Amino acid sequence: MQQQYKEIYQQTLHWVTEARHLIYQYLEKGSIKHQSKSHVNDLVTEVDQVVEQFFVDKINQLFPDHQIIGEEGMNHSQVRQSEYVWYIDPIDGTSNFVTQQRDFAISIALYHQGVGVFGIIDDVKQNECFHICSGIGCFHNDEPLQLKLQPTRLLDSILAISFHFTSTNGLQFGKQLIEIGPHIRGIRSYGAATFSLLRVALGQIQGYLVPHLSPWDIAAGQLLVKEAGGIVTDFSGKPLTLDQPTTLLAAHPSIHQELLAFIQKLPLYQKD
Repeated sequence: MQQQYKEIYQQTLHWVTEARHLIYQYLEKGSIKHQSKSHVNDLVTEVDQVVEQFFVDKINQLFPDHQIIGEEGMNHSQVRQSEYVWYIDPIDGTSNFVTQQRDFAISIALYHQGVGVFGIIDDVKQNECFHICSGIGCFHNDEPLQLKLQPTRLLDSILAISFHFTSTNGLQFGKQLIEIGPHIRGIRSYGAATFSLLRVALGQIQGYLVPHLSPWDIAAGQLLVKEAGGIVTDFSGKPLTLDQPTTLLAAHPSIHQELLAFIQKLPLYQKD
């Protein structure tokens, strides 16, 4: 089984490199055409759709019995029940992609029977790929990467917080979340869940709180956080199942429980 995992993982790394070049072709053309999905700030571009379709075609060609869950739903609306599930976010940070043409990433992961096989986060503009595979290890580009979070106090911590400010409930929850400000060193928002999770895994920030994420936002990044010794749960403290949108708290064990206690005292959390 490990050899099979390794072969799929290495093949996917090649696909990610191809997808990166595909994105660059669009960037070289200049402006990025986009449209809104659920609301005005929920953007999708032709590039999101083309890149996801690229991965879907590759997976269907080699692994037709695998299930695919992707943000844009390109040609895989007929859900196949399978032990193997792929989670694809072709461009995480689409608003960054459209506005800045940087600070966006390809995120792809494969799970077998609910357990992560591998996860890949590719920072396209920085030419940096962070990836992890079960039984093989963790890497930054081609170099082995040792991930180990250091214990910290909440007062010394920088947290990433994101929320949907286009909905009343999301905005209210966000306002309540940032009330933690006086108890920590600082708050950041990166515009892409993959970057927030990656920075937790690298020890650059100490935690990430978000009241709503989809499975493709989480699948690859949480594997890196767990490899580093972090804890990833929903706001009730339960492990994530990746079968539906969820709340997320990722942090070092030394502050995870404190953050959980803070969240669970929020009026909107108690209301839910």
